[in-house]
Amino acid sequence: MPGGNGNGGDIARSIDALRDSEASVRLGAVYSLGVSGEFAVRRLVDELCNAPEPGEKRDDPMLLNSANALSAIGAPSVPALTPLVSDDSNCWVRANAADVLGDIGKAATTAVSALIQALEDESEWVRRNSVNALGTVGGGVDAVIAAL
Repeated sequence: MPGGNGNGGDIARSIDALRDSEASVRLGAVYSLGVSGEFAVRRLVDELCNAPEPGEKRDDPMLLNSANALSAIGAPSVPALTPLVSDDSNCWVRANAADVLGDIGKAATTAVSALIQALEDESEWVRRNSVNALGTVGGGVDAVIAAL
């Protein structure tokens, strides 16, 4: 698996490996992209936004693997994920963005206001993942109580 040095070719190969049939190769790609940090964020967000919805194509693991790689990158992913919680028309993208922000935890505190807004989303998955994210990121307690 290519090392995570931010090299565009390495990032492209690692993103391609997120679709590999072998789980160990996909996991290696997630870790490689995690080390690549902010250099991989834009490509991973694009993959997350273009991944098939659950049930649409069961053999494509891109949704989960892109989300896992963004979680592994951590704080550098937050600015790209935050607007997806409310701006994207696809509810699975919004729900996954909220989920990843929750996985990132305290480093995602700048996303709290977007997560609070998402408590009123039409999708129950977006609302659910936003509540969970606020629990791990911290903040928004009054909004969560009001939403419940």
